[in-house]
Amino acid sequence: MVIFGITQPQRKRDDIDDEEEQRGKAAGVQPLATEIGVRGASQTNAAAYPKSGNRQLNSQGSFGSGSSGSQPVGARLSNGSTDSKGAKPMIVVASNDANRGASLPYDVLAAACNDWADNRRIGSGGAATVYRAELPRYGTVAVKRFHPKDGSSREWTRELEALIQCRHPHILEIIGHADEGPENLIVMPLMEGGTLCESLHKMMWSSRVVDMGQVVRALSFLHGKGILHRDVKSSNILLDASLRYTRLADFGLAKDQVSRAGKQTSHGTTGVVMGSPGYMAPELMMRPANEKTDAYAAGVVFLEILTGLPAWDMDENGAVLTDRAVIDGSFVDSCIDPNASWPLDESAACGKQATALTLFDPSSRKTLAALEQDPAYVLQLERAVRFDSERFGHPSFGAVPSSGSSAGR
Repeated sequence: MVIFGITQPQRKRDDIDDEEEQRGKAAGVQPLATEIGVRGASQTNAAAYPKSGNRQLNSQGSFGSGSSGSQPVGARLSNGSTDSKGAKPMIVVASNDANRGASLPYDVLAAACNDWADNRRIGSGGAATVYRAELPRYGTVAVKRFHPKDGSSREWTRELEALIQCRHPHILEIIGHADEGPENLIVMPLMEGGTLCESLHKMMWSSRVVDMGQVVRALSFLHGKGILHRDVKSSNILLDASLRYTRLADFGLAKDQVSRAGKQTSHGTTGVVMGSPGYMAPELMMRPANEKTDAYAAGVVFLEILTGLPAWDMDENGAVLTDRAVIDGSFVDSCIDPNASWPLDESAACGKQATALTLFDPSSRKTLAALEQDPAYVLQLERAVRFDSERFGHPSFGAVPSSGSSAGR
């Protein structure tokens, strides 16, 4: 994740969000008006470990007061129905586990990571480093250690609240957190397959389509709750060991549009843009993020699974994938990744989806909710699921429920 724009001292992320909203109002862009819906966190209970932090999560899964009438829920599909026929959620913490998201002792987590030894480190980014750990109750987990710098507390809070609020089979599960120590921590399940960008070269076309179907489900679910991810990219999509089950991760830039709707600010336009090179929609320089900008980033990931090429290629002098793989509104067939064994009709179908999501004009660009319900997309996903299931000899995690209640399951 990077932040482009005019440098100002000690600028707060909330101020940037306020200014984004003001730019949007000036450009005639209205915030989403979708209700947040049911929040999926249980009351915090530190029975497993003594309380270490000084911030306790409330029953709505956020710091401070939440909406009334909240209740714990299990894994749900994008339309809110329980996933009983399709993808089986890999939830480490049961839906009725009172310790979900609980405050855990910093010292216990540091010791489980061998005091942040290099041989426990499994990944690092601009905001945090991730370590492999063993916890008696949960087994092998990932501990995300946020860097002690200006703004890291805000990113930690955003990610923690988003993970607790947004319970879905394809959004990373939260196990616990620590906020009393040199750094803030979040504990999550360990996804043994690594990131999509790391593992893409190992995957055939069908597994790539199935995995993207799960990502579309997760993002459509978020947008239905009025939440933007704002940093969708292949390195923020995690895979299990089979490379056929995905979870969307890294919510450090996530934004709850509903809770911020109507918030007043006197700040002016600064031109600040948050995102990652190659994934940022062109209109982000002029107006704030919305569900169409998340859709654009997802469209770039579609191009990545089609081509096997990076969204932003520094070896090619910073070549942008959308410029290389889409010309005059059509996917360039010569860019198809030969290692994925794409059938011609399947690559053509995926190319149409990618171009519909990455159109320059946001008013013409497809939303992920619309894609999820597109009959042509549903049929392709069903074909990929069927092919993948036959190849592996058992049902795919991306299976589409026979009820037809929602597309892209």
